[in-house]
Amino acid sequence: MAGAVAQFPFGSLLETLDYGPAVEGETVVGKWLDKHNRNFGHFISGEWQRPVDRDNVLSKKPSTGETLATTIEANEDDVQRAVLAAEEAYKKWRTLSPFSRAKYLYSWKSPLIQLAQRVAPALAAGNSVVVMPSSHTCLSTLLFADICAQVGLPHGVFNVVTGSTPGLLASHPSVDVVTLAGNTLEGRAMRQLIAGSGKKLSLALSGHCPILVFEEADLDSAVEGIVEGAFSNSGQNTYSASRLLVQEPVYTQLIEKLKARMAKLTMGNNLDKNKDQGPLCDAGAVIRLGQLVQEALAEGAQIFQPVAVPSGVHDCFPPTLITGAQTSSQIYLEEPCGPVLVAVPFRTEKEAITIANHSVSGTAAGVWTENISVAMEVASLLQVATVWINTYGLLDAACEAGGYKASGFGRTGGKESLYSYMHPSWQPLVRTTNSEVDLDKFGASSNSDLLPNVTSIDALGTGDHPNIDKTYKLFYGGGQKRPDSGATHAVVSSTGEVIGYVPDGGKKDIRNAVEAALKSAPGWGRKDGHGRSQILYYLAENLLSRKADFVSLLTSLGGEGSEERAQAEVDLAMERLFHWAALCDKFGGTVQESTLYGQTWRIHSPLGVIGIVCPDDFPFLGFISLIAPAIARGNTVVAVPSGQFPLAALAFHQVLETSDVPAGVVNIITGDRKVLTRTLAQHQDVASIWYFGADEAGSTFVEAASSGGNMKRTWVNYGRHRNFAITQQGQGNDFLVEATTVKTIWCPMGDIFAN
Repeated sequence: MAGAVAQFPFGSLLETLDYGPAVEGETVVGKWLDKHNRNFGHFISGEWQRPVDRDNVLSKKPSTGETLATTIEANEDDVQRAVLAAEEAYKKWRTLSPFSRAKYLYSWKSPLIQLAQRVAPALAAGNSVVVMPSSHTCLSTLLFADICAQVGLPHGVFNVVTGSTPGLLASHPSVDVVTLAGNTLEGRAMRQLIAGSGKKLSLALSGHCPILVFEEADLDSAVEGIVEGAFSNSGQNTYSASRLLVQEPVYTQLIEKLKARMAKLTMGNNLDKNKDQGPLCDAGAVIRLGQLVQEALAEGAQIFQPVAVPSGVHDCFPPTLITGAQTSSQIYLEEPCGPVLVAVPFRTEKEAITIANHSVSGTAAGVWTENISVAMEVASLLQVATVWINTYGLLDAACEAGGYKASGFGRTGGKESLYSYMHPSWQPLVRTTNSEVDLDKFGASSNSDLLPNVTSIDALGTGDHPNIDKTYKLFYGGGQKRPDSGATHAVVSSTGEVIGYVPDGGKKDIRNAVEAALKSAPGWGRKDGHGRSQILYYLAENLLSRKADFVSLLTSLGGEGSEERAQAEVDLAMERLFHWAALCDKFGGTVQESTLYGQTWRIHSPLGVIGIVCPDDFPFLGFISLIAPAIARGNTVVAVPSGQFPLAALAFHQVLETSDVPAGVVNIITGDRKVLTRTLAQHQDVASIWYFGADEAGSTFVEAASSGGNMKRTWVNYGRHRNFAITQQGQGNDFLVEATTVKTIWCPMGDIFAN
């Protein structure tokens, strides 16, 4: 007789098709926490250190609020010990061969991608590292430190100090490079804090990432990509999508499909594999998201939240789709750190690009279309660091990722990531005096000496006729312009003799020049490399025909051997033009191998408008050496020539006008250098500032001013001498790096062959 058979409701299961729980086990993590008594200190020089009398910080489980472990708040003494350990380890670590260092890196098996992306290139380049993790994620960083100890990484090469004051570590005088991953406000504060210190800075900041869906797109695939981009990791990734731009013919259809897909999302324990979304790390973000959504609702927007927040789970915010919001509303403009997506329709491709680029930030974007021509042109015109075509969120250690505009600068992944942790071998590490600079007064008013202190000026000349003074004007927008002030100031030789008068340009002139440069930037940036090279070759040829005039101008400076120096300077200036003309079409980018079945392109894109403040010690060669690489790579420039002797740079306008250089590509403004520098650094349409002044104060101001608005890139000399006559210093690879930004474009392929 058969035994009793248990009855199971298979019929109801097949009707509902509900998922059961599939929770990740916490046993291993619990054992690791118990091994450390759930009480952590700092990881310094390969050892766990827990100083007494430190404030405790609780690390909690986001879904329940349960305390997982206790960490401590670092103070200056803790940071000092960690930096000293890193300095000592650096002496030996940097001497190892790249292969020897790679042996340690190869042994790391860790899912902590965000940390590894920043630490690995720093160590691979031969640096030692001190990390101060976010208080929300410090346990994973401490686990990473434990792994480093287990694989035998030399003591002191990797150190961790826990705390909530990253400025304490960044401002330490022995720290040479600072890397920050955070939000825009944190990035601005860090830029301001270390301005003028000589420290290199790399910022990976969050921002508004748009997804653009065109009418030719596969809408079902696009919906899956949108859900992945906007709601993966509860929308907390630096590249999470917060804006959805949809072409009008398919807008309604896509929104309906997206709502249907969102209705199937689930929320709950973040360790449950069958839950699409878990709690946010920051409880404050939940409150702020609620406020933004309510404001949008009050303004007339439609809110779609199909998933209810489960009871018993802390700090959750439901996946939210907002339609009908204006692009001027706060929910659209602010960085929502969470699962909130704002949908906006557009009509044409040009309008889509304009809306997408109308943002201070630019981390990444997704493009969905089956039209490859549209996909490639849109990808090239979007002002972001990464573009995914018909996919979203792909990353690879061999491919660069990072920010653009207020989303930061510097890259993680790929060869470009190493540049943040290296400096030219000829250039010693900068240790500034950190002299105080009054940022409010720097360049706020002009100090130009309009009435020079000279005893006499010979107006009769050497013959029967008086000398005829040459009138110099500003040069911008393709023509000569008088300064807005109507004033000029004298240029004197080494003997104190007045040898000319140049325009005293000011803020209005800089704004006009930037406007001209901005107008010509799109056309010049899209011009083919061969076409740009022909113009630069023509510039060099025309400079050769005017060589005697420029030698005469430079000789008038006076001083011993002035004619020989002038001859050499003009010859080198011509060489620079020929050199950069040859490189116009040889640094466009590469096809990068990655884990993607498809193509991944590294594109070296122009920055846009670059403001250049030229050095005094090479009045003509320095000017040419700086503007040539900038325009060779498709940028437009607003140049402030040597303050002591700007005549040669102003005279160069005649060469520009006869060499087919489009109007607005090169603009030259003379005047009080501090006033002009201040205006350039604060202008929101200037993408980068190159400052090669003779004082540290100017470099400090440029770096501090760049923290506002568009978070422009900076390249400054901190008052240190750069010998532009030496090839290594006057036309090195760093010019190419500073004149371009790397954009990574991911283009997957379909599976035509199934086997």
